[in-house]
Amino acid sequence: MDKYELVERYEALGEESDFPAAKRLFEEEFPGQPDAFFRQYGYLFECHGRREIRRALRQHERSIALDPEAEKTRYQWLSVKATLHESDDAIAACKKRVAESPGNARELRLWTTYATLGTPVSVPAAFDSGTPTGGPAHVVAEHLAFFTGLGVAIVFIAALALGRMAVAGALRQGWPPPAPRRGSLNRP
Repeated sequence: MDKYELVERYEALGEESDFPAAKRLFEEEFPGQPDAFFRQYGYLFECHGRREIRRALRQHERSIALDPEAEKTRYQWLSVKATLHESDDAIAACKKRVAESPGNARELRLWTTYATLGTPVSVPAAFDSGTPTGGPAHVVAEHLAFFTGLGVAIVFIAALALGRMAVAGALRQGWPPPAPRRGSLNRP
């Protein structure tokens, strides 16, 4: 059996002995090989990696069965599920736990972790903050008050500081020379 057939068999059947055999055959022919050779060699490792990740998933599920409240294990389980692009049961499990304990920070944190792993998820009811209040005038007033108002305040403080530094520097340099006082004998 050649190396390409071994890769196909490893992908289909998952025989662990096929991986080292195919790897050895590929590595014997490294120098001067075409692009397709390295693509297939990389695919061999991809298949192996997926199998190892599934093995890790089974161990995480076993650990969760023993201790359903183990937060770290659940984070790892969610990460592996996202890696394997198996989001349906992970989303269902997260939604169920959030629904069972609304307001529980741990469950909401796990949900957001899963959502940030790049998996498209819908927002559970526990996260729904409701309908925004106020109309367009409220939005404009908020924008002016925060963004524009804050910008004006920053520019004002910066200009005040710059002016004070400029005056202090000029006085240290002795500029401008002091003006003669009225009634002084030092008239030019």
